[in-house]
Amino acid sequence: MFVPTTHVEVTSGRNIDEMWRMTDALQFNETHGELCPAGWKEGDAGMQGTPEGVADYLAGHAEGL
Repeated sequence: MFVPTTHVEVTSGRNIDEMWRMTDALQFNETHGELCPAGWKEGDAGMQGTPEGVADYLAGHAEGL
């Protein structure tokens, strides 16, 4: 399992929206067993973590990536 960690220097800004998106993606994966592709947001489709699942997802969503 991939669990992201974030280290932010005091001099850098933070993107709370990205932190929430990552939390939503982890919960989605735990609930549905599917992966969240690049740019995934809550309510978007996930994909199966197999070559066929990735191919199926890309066939229907390639233009949005």
